[in-house]
Amino acid sequence: MQGLSFIVTVAGMIYHDIKRVADESKLSVKEIMREMKKLKITLNGNKWVVENKIKSVRDVAAKVGFDIPKYLLDKTVST
Repeated sequence: MQGLSFIVTVAGMIYHDIKRVADESKLSVKEIMREMKKLKITLNGNKWVVENKIKSVRDVAAKVGFDIPKYLLDKTVST
């Protein structure tokens, strides 16, 4: 039961942080999760890289304070 308690605690902490950001950005948790699950981030050597550059994801990420352009290798952004 300790493993399950740990998972529930971590999930609650993550939800709490997402809910706080959602309230500040005037978006719902569902909207944030729907868009951000489209985000593909990979570790290339020792640098995190955003692989896809979907406009709707960039818009939601900007609203919640996640600066995608600083994580891009290729600074060109598609629409």
